[in-house]
Amino acid sequence: SPIRDIIHIIKDVYLIRKNDGINTFHCRSYLPSLVGLLFKILYRDKYIFDPRGVLAEELSYDSKDFSKFYIYFINWIERYLLLMSYKNIFVSIKMKDFYIAKHNINLTNENNIRYIYSNRGRFKLPLVKPSVNCIKLCYVGSTNKYQMIREMTDLLSNISAEINFSMTFFIPKNSNSLVDGLCKGKGFQYKIENISNEKVALELPKFHYGFLLRGNHILNKVASPVKFYEYISTGLRVISTKYVGDYSDLIQTNNLGVIVDIDQDQSSKVIQDINAYVYNQEVFKSFLDEK
Repeated sequence: SPIRDIIHIIKDVYLIRKNDGINTFHCRSYLPSLVGLLFKILYRDKYIFDPRGVLAEELSYDSKDFSKFYIYFINWIERYLLLMSYKNIFVSIKMKDFYIAKHNINLTNENNIRYIYSNRGRFKLPLVKPSVNCIKLCYVGSTNKYQMIREMTDLLSNISAEINFSMTFFIPKNSNSLVDGLCKGKGFQYKIENISNEKVALELPKFHYGFLLRGNHILNKVASPVKFYEYISTGLRVISTKYVGDYSDLIQTNNLGVIVDIDQDQSSKVIQDINAYVYNQEVFKSFLDEK
């Protein structure tokens, strides 16, 4: 229960303070941050609030299990955790901007913000893909609704009319039947792999494109999916939507892939990108070298 968890965290923090003399704590999510706030009040300790997402919006998303009062309480305590913390950690610039607008608070002092990601700097993609007759596409991750697997398979079906490709899904084993059902009868080659993250990293350089689709919801607009860096660090171009945190803008401004509108048939955009960057090896080599 939350009460039991808080008591456990309080005991741990007390022992850390007593034995190690530490008075600044990185608090991941809300319950640890409540404990951090308590120790700030009692001992003037410092806590770093790392919300790791937008909790109230996540609880409200597609769920009727939480009362309006509970959501109101989360929003109320969230504001004070942000204001009272020594520092706040956000996974994207858009997350920071969202919290500023939501609570009408001032978090613009850069000394109080530490970004997981910055849009400054260059990407290093050391790999040149081999010339192949079959384009290799992939997806890495879960099959939760917000990952838009159904929409992904529809897009793949439309692409298959003009492009010869194979699609590989690196997913948890308990999602095999779902993906298999969505792919069957849609006219494209596909394979399902259930391997560890370490092995996935070794496989990714063999592909040309990785999928990263998200819908129009605040959970996605402030997100920072790890798979984006997994893709680009191994030389994949990214097929994405315009709702993926800071990354959608990055893809467009740095030419890291193609942005599609999943509510429309945009297979022609993907086909055009494949023709421009994969079938033309000189252009693709230039893409990798520049990034």
